[in-house]
Amino acid sequence: MINRLPKNNLNYLVFPGLPLLTAILLVFQLTCTTENPTEIYRNRRPETHLFLYPGTSGLDTTLSTQVLHWWGDDPDGQVVGYYYKWDFYQEQSPDSFRWTTSEHDTFLLPIRQKFDDFRFYVKAVDNSARWNYPSMLKSNYDNEFFQDVGSQKGRYDDGDMLAHIGDHPGIQTPLDAALTELDETDIYRMPPTDTLGAVDPSPAELTFPIRNSKPSVHFVYNSNPPDSIYAETFTTRTFFWTANDSDGIETITNFYYYLADEFEAPPASVDNWDGKLPGNQKSITLRDVTPGNHVFYLSVEDIAGELGSAIRYPAEKGQWKVRAPLGDILLIDDYEPQYDFNLWTTTFYNNVLDTLSGVNGNYSIWNIEERVPYAVIDIFETLNFFNKVIWYTDSDPHFQTTASSIYRYIAQGKKILISSVSPTQYIDGVDSLYMFLKSDSLKLLNGVDGVDIGRASKNSYALSQLPELFPDLQLAYYISWIDALIPSENVDPLYVLDRPPRPATIAPIVGIKYPKGPSVQFIYLNFPLHYMFDIENVDRPENTAAVDVLRKILVD
Repeated sequence: MINRLPKNNLNYLVFPGLPLLTAILLVFQLTCTTENPTEIYRNRRPETHLFLYPGTSGLDTTLSTQVLHWWGDDPDGQVVGYYYKWDFYQEQSPDSFRWTTSEHDTFLLPIRQKFDDFRFYVKAVDNSARWNYPSMLKSNYDNEFFQDVGSQKGRYDDGDMLAHIGDHPGIQTPLDAALTELDETDIYRMPPTDTLGAVDPSPAELTFPIRNSKPSVHFVYNSNPPDSIYAETFTTRTFFWTANDSDGIETITNFYYYLADEFEAPPASVDNWDGKLPGNQKSITLRDVTPGNHVFYLSVEDIAGELGSAIRYPAEKGQWKVRAPLGDILLIDDYEPQYDFNLWTTTFYNNVLDTLSGVNGNYSIWNIEERVPYAVIDIFETLNFFNKVIWYTDSDPHFQTTASSIYRYIAQGKKILISSVSPTQYIDGVDSLYMFLKSDSLKLLNGVDGVDIGRASKNSYALSQLPELFPDLQLAYYISWIDALIPSENVDPLYVLDRPPRPATIAPIVGIKYPKGPSVQFIYLNFPLHYMFDIENVDRPENTAAVDVLRKILVD
């Protein structure tokens, strides 16, 4: 039940209260006018937080790569970006805070000693900040912003100024590309021009105790023979490596190497090793290595002075033997043993070099059928130990990896003879493998899939010489496949089959000589020379012709 007062009492209630109400309003008005009226609506600054809360003793010691997350709260608006910095930024600029709209990032801290402390600061910026950039437009390339101050409005030209680098270094926007207005949030990619009252005055901060990480080094994959096998080289050998350091590859300062005898341990201190190399070097070529069995050791050092574990080639199970070059003739064995039936190939070449007047066994053998050196410099310098090279190969030669070295070798005026079991049926990109031959191309005759003479009995085909100074050759064994050469103007045809096999209409060229004329510097035979020598009948008169071909390179 509600009790109502009589109407005649209303005047009593209202009018006596007017003086009191008036006084209250007057006091309130005076109070408000004594301060700046705008302070009632003053922006409230944001607060910043890190997703890490250390204990009373701080963070545990950690590594130099740090992934940090942060966020901000704004009680009367929204956070639109952040300024952050590390204490070492002060070395670069007194006001070294950097702008970002991200709330996380990965940092690589530049540790330069075994232990160090790094302090991180981040402060939020709210939407009361101002972005006053004149004529700001964006391109559709790589998130790039430009001040459109050039002559072509709305299009990128030489007069426009890059205001914001995109996702990749350098200007990616092409000339005359369209420029468009920025979206509502695009401008936040740029740092604000006015942050008065918009920044957290007390940044979130944290100290990170960092320990240095040891570097590591590894030989480049497949740059060495397998550690478990026996390997031979001459006195030049190149080693390649890669190095890693979780503190950053730029912290690697030095490499140390030591060439030991097979059972010798390297000195305990790397200061007593054979050499010290700068941290950006990734290979070394050892020359004039003494003959014998050796082990190569390598270690790495970072800017904090810490050494990584030393590596070695070969491993404990392997063996690396160095041989001194013998004589000025190199015999290259590029013939797989499985194709060298009864060792006919090896026997032929060894017998010739052991007995040929002027050679008399004074030569070196280089076996590459299983592995060619990884380094081009090793290939060339091995060839260059000698003045004459005899190279015999099966249908899978290592020409592709050695072509540039052979070309350089020939360009020096030295001599080389190559006898190959015609490889064109097995290898793609043949022309590129024979640039060193001074031939325009190497093709099958008249488009035929090879010249098959395997069904003919031995001695039924002869290889007729074209220059008179070379002997004719007579087949002693079957050749199941032979391809025709098409020589360029820089070479002389040397050998042809004496009659064209069916269905060919002309006798195919199967040997060439460089240079043109009577001199002989390079011979390429697209057939196995040892098939012209009857090893079962060494007194066969025709055998002397095969030997005479070698004599043209080795002695004459």
